[in-house]
Order: sequence, then C-alpha cells, then structure tokens
Amino acid sequence: MDMTQKCYCAYCGSSRKVYTKAHVSFLDVVLAVFIGVCFMVPLAGGFDPRGIAIGAVFVGVAEIFTVLRHRMSMKCGRCGFDPVVYRRSREDAARLVREHLARRANDPATLLAEPVVPAGVRAKREREKRQFLEEAGMDSPQQM
Repeated sequence: MDMTQKCYCAYCGSSRKVYTKAHVSFLDVVLAVFIGVCFMVPLAGGFDPRGIAIGAVFVGVAEIFTVLRHRMSMKCGRCGFDPVVYRRSREDAARLVREHLARRANDPATLLAEPVVPAGVRAKREREKRQFLEEAGMDSPQQM
C-alpha cells in the first residue's frame, strides 16, 4: 500500500505528493500495544497490564504524528493553497495564499524561482495564445 499519492494544486497546478493516510489503522494500534507489552515484559518479569497503557501512549503519539504529516502535506509549498482551509472558508484560504505569496516575493531564495501563476490564468493565456496563432495563420510558436 502506497502512503503517498501524486496530486496537483487546485490554485497553481503544480504537482506534489500528499500522504493519503490520515489516521492510524487497526493494525497500527495492535502493533503499538504489542510493542508496549513487549517493552514491559523484561521490566516487570512477565506480563503486566501497564504494557497496554504504554501501548496506548504509543498509539496516541503515532496518531498525532500521522495526522500532522497528512495535514502538512496538504498545503502547497509553492503557492500556499490549503484545500482543507478552502473547504472551511474561501476567504481564509485566499488570505493565506496572499500572505504566502507576499512572503515569497520578499524571500531572496525564491527570486529566481518560476513565478506562481494560477491555473485559471494559465489556461486563459494558452487559449489566447492559440487564438493569436490561428489568426496569424501559424500552427506553432516555432514559426514566428
């Protein structure tokens, strides 16, 4: 089972990988409890119910890291678009994208990076370019 999936940003269209596993599975719970019990056997000299409690702590820590990893992978690193925030509030998602792009504009490390162009604007430019080439009687930009 692959834990990552390739997807495209709904705002800028860049590709990225997101973690599809949002929560721990039943097998993860069983293994964490088993590790907790195995951890307590040498310390207590046999089976001890505290091992199950330690396993529950392991499950909690694993759930926190799994949810955080999934949640952090959802946000686009290029434009800052977050689909989870978008589903809750479009205004908040737009504000986050504007803030991310403002930080990106002031960051010297991204001065030479490719600019972020929203997918809708990119599609409109492509349509206008095709229309211009058709009106000019050219099949491709190489004929210019």
